[in-house]
Amino acid sequence: MDGDALDAAISPYLQAGKPPPVEPETEEGPVRRVIAVDGKAVRGSRTATAAAIQLLAAMDHHGAVLAQPQVASKSNEIPSCAPLPDGLELRRTRW
Repeated sequence: MDGDALDAAISPYLQAGKPPPVEPETEEGPVRRVIAVDGKAVRGSRTATAAAIQLLAAMDHHGAVLAQPQVASKSNEIPSCAPLPDGLELRRTRW
């Protein structure tokens, strides 16, 4: 199964199912949504012939994983970060 295709198929459903809590406005205006990005190796995915699978996750501060593509082998998180916001609702978001 293609992990990126699965992520693209279920991410909109998961994002729609958990609305973020309403946050109050501050003196400077409405509070912005914040998204954190972090990469991780999938534990137990390394074999004798293949390196461990690397994932790059975008998560909001309410606990919702917004996207989680697989990092290409022989690459790193930096190039994988650029296409990460594609398809995400980013109004009032600090990236």
